[in-house]
Amino acid sequence: MTVWDALKTLPNLRTLNLDLEYCKISLPLNALASLGNLHSITLKNVKSSRESSQILDAFARMVAKSPKLTSIHLFPLLSFSMAVDPTYSLHQVFRYWPSMSTTTSTSKADAPPSLRLRHLGLNSCLVRLDHITLPHLRNLQSIRLHSVIDPYDDGRRNNLNDGPQQREVGSSVDEFWRILATEEIWLEEIEHDDVGEGFLDYLEAYPTMAGPGLETGLKSLTLNPDSWHRDPSYSNPMAKRFFSKQGPLVKHAKTLEELTIKSSYEGDWSFDMNNLGTLAMCANLKTFGMGIISGKIPWGDDSDDSENTVVRVL
Repeated sequence: MTVWDALKTLPNLRTLNLDLEYCKISLPLNALASLGNLHSITLKNVKSSRESSQILDAFARMVAKSPKLTSIHLFPLLSFSMAVDPTYSLHQVFRYWPSMSTTTSTSKADAPPSLRLRHLGLNSCLVRLDHITLPHLRNLQSIRLHSVIDPYDDGRRNNLNDGPQQREVGSSVDEFWRILATEEIWLEEIEHDDVGEGFLDYLEAYPTMAGPGLETGLKSLTLNPDSWHRDPSYSNPMAKRFFSKQGPLVKHAKTLEELTIKSSYEGDWSFDMNNLGTLAMCANLKTFGMGIISGKIPWGDDSDDSENTVVRVL
């Protein structure tokens, strides 16, 4: 508690990272609502416990008291088999931020402007873009989106019992990306799993600017395209579209500086002659990472000096 008390004496604190994985005591998070100069706030490993709802509520109050925030990351610790409460959502993050729909006519002039978030990270959360959440994302530049809970997917174990309530604050991943495109919110950095049609539509929708040096597109893209609940029958067609000659990757070939693809399967998301031509178009890459199909690697031993040997057995 000594450290906790010390935090309250730092009114100029700009960055706060709360990792509760090994926390064994109750924390008076509401006491930190006075830290009004925060620019970045991260909450990790909110375990499923009696205090989780109180912790998320306090987190929302901290956000509401921090008008200078440009970065929010919420990474709760959830099990794939547990039902996800609606409090684990983007709506919960902005729960206490006055919206135009809840502000009275006499106080609208005093309502604070929306946040100008530039970075957003969410893991194992419900996500829905609407009049409550969208105003804070107009200036978004980067996003980390992992394990989004889809309340319309009846096959997901996370939807047990809470389906109707989850749908009030959650949408499908495809809908999330399509709304971003409709609202013309074009990101520079994306880290994402569960690559689907909506995400690929978003990548292809970036506007084309005429003239050299005016290209719009991603600078950094990290994908885990076949997450735990997908299989190659779903994942491979997405890869074929992504690497196609007129596909999403080509749209960003001139701007991409970092590209990392962490595929769980050896398939069409792996480096291969079929996607080599498209990858070669990304001439400005500074960082590149991608799996290789093991069966296509020419293995060698110490006595093999062939120029074709990629991996040698040590």
